[in-house]
Amino acid sequence: MYLSEIARAVGGRLIGRDERVRGFFHDSRNPINGGLFIAIRGEKFDGHRFVGEALYKGAVGALVSRVPQGVSGNFVLVEDTLEALRRLAIHYRENYLTETRIIAIGGAAGKTTTKEMLHRVLSSRYRSHRSPKSFNNHIGVPLTLLNTPQDTEILIAEVGTNHPGEVKSLVNILRNEYGLLTNIGPEHIEFFGSLEAIAREESHVFLHARVGFMRRKDYEIFSNAMILPEEIHFPRSLEEALKEARRMDIGVLYRGIRFPNVAWLENALLVEVVGRHFGIEEPLNHLRDFRSESMRMEILERNGMTIINDAYNSNPLSLEALFMSVKPSGENLFVLGDMLELGDFSERYHREMGRKFLEYSHRHTILIGDYMRYFYEEIRGREGVFAEHFPSVEKAIPRIKEILPRYRRLILKGSRGIGLERILNHI
Repeated sequence: MYLSEIARAVGGRLIGRDERVRGFFHDSRNPINGGLFIAIRGEKFDGHRFVGEALYKGAVGALVSRVPQGVSGNFVLVEDTLEALRRLAIHYRENYLTETRIIAIGGAAGKTTTKEMLHRVLSSRYRSHRSPKSFNNHIGVPLTLLNTPQDTEILIAEVGTNHPGEVKSLVNILRNEYGLLTNIGPEHIEFFGSLEAIAREESHVFLHARVGFMRRKDYEIFSNAMILPEEIHFPRSLEEALKEARRMDIGVLYRGIRFPNVAWLENALLVEVVGRHFGIEEPLNHLRDFRSESMRMEILERNGMTIINDAYNSNPLSLEALFMSVKPSGENLFVLGDMLELGDFSERYHREMGRKFLEYSHRHTILIGDYMRYFYEEIRGREGVFAEHFPSVEKAIPRIKEILPRYRRLILKGSRGIGLERILNHI
């Protein structure tokens, strides 16, 4: 697209030369040479402050709601850059991606890992493109569309939510023919109030979809609250797959493929049924050397110690999956941080996870954060249990350094806001 077409599509005014645009970005630290910089005003940052930097680094122009003083270049001037971004993505979808089949991935947990797995599988046969990193919100989804090559056969787009109405807004941009729902769980329940409300919200991945993929147990429990597609495909259940799998110290071996987390196996079962739907035989064979993004079951070796860095996020579904994935041993030390955005349900779920910790026969843990005190109260004083609670990562680090030589494995898991990965800088 040229800047003049972009201006027409968003109802803006072109200031400067009419140049061809070769990509779209909103972070001046990661510029696209020849790209259009989208200046977005957020709660903490105003992208207009970085327009000059973006142009200096190779942007062909900027989409702005005001031309920054003292900055010269090409501009598309609009009232609201965020709304213009949305309108531009819809324009690109309707005019340039007419032959592209789009799969939207939603769910409480495992979206990014499932997206990466599915891209690996579908790329074996199709020109496949997917959302970068966790581009799953009102900024990331439009940018994903706009940076999708025109010859893409299948686009895999991750859609996230933490407030009602967000998934619907995103799929109204994507107009995806296929929907994949990883699972239903209490992530962000603070903003929804019930699992049924979460199920309703997440099921909007099927709003425009003709074909859907989801776990059978989520369908059986929540289908009355959901929007459902005409055609639904269910994968093999995790319970059935685990009967066939071989347990390892970390994760399981299933059909010769190692999955470090049982949740990854469940993600792979969904990917398998999608792959078969698109005509790929033995989809799981393409996952033999699969690795997810950093801090998602990232396995590190340091000074003879194995570190499982799963500190990207935490919620009851993913935390229980971690407990299932690590073979119980006195050589394991779990360092667990708060699960955030549970609201009035925080005490309930932290206590429940404390009981799950014992149920899966784990015994050694350092707990960090205000809500983890409820977890601590559930397990302290139990026979054979070592547990200590700290209000912050900084308070816990000296104690972790002191006791770490007793263990062979360190397992980190907590919500993004806790920042457990900082511990790695001190060991």
